[in-house]
Amino acid sequence: MNKILLLEDDHILLETVEELLEIHDYKVDIAQNGDEVLDLTFNNNYALYIFDINVPKINGFKLIELLRKADDFTPVIYISALTDIKSITTGFSLGAVDYLKKPFHPQELILRVKNILNQKKNIEYKNIANCDAVKIDEYEVIADSDYVLQIYIKVKLKGKWIDLKTSARKGGFEEEVLLWG
Repeated sequence: MNKILLLEDDHILLETVEELLEIHDYKVDIAQNGDEVLDLTFNNNYALYIFDINVPKINGFKLIELLRKADDFTPVIYISALTDIKSITTGFSLGAVDYLKKPFHPQELILRVKNILNQKKNIEYKNIANCDAVKIDEYEVIADSDYVLQIYIKVKLKGKWIDLKTSARKGGFEEEVLLWG
């Protein structure tokens, strides 16, 4: 089950969106101010953040800055009454993957959430520019130079699927294995 962190200071909207997400089988943690978000993100991992911008203590724009500085690149959808192009531009320039203007149709939020989480499942690597990729059996091989092959595979470890990245020099002896999940 995908876990979502929802930040909204309007209590009625918070409960409504929380219930909507739970009806669609998402686990939801809620926060009503920026400090609560920082506490929750310190102790939990999330598949997605849904943040209002104008909230007490630390606003949604500042939160994404702080989270990115802490190497947290969880996708963010902003839901906001700020509908001017400057605010929308700021949201995207800070790294939001989507921006939904209030008022919004509940089903539109669900469509956007599903889309982002489905994209996230299909991404097996990030930030590899100018690379040729070759599919070998179930493995994606990215040759990012003449010397290095990066192979991304999924392994099951202690009953949980984990992404496994290995890098090995062609014909050499060096090997690196990184696990994350």
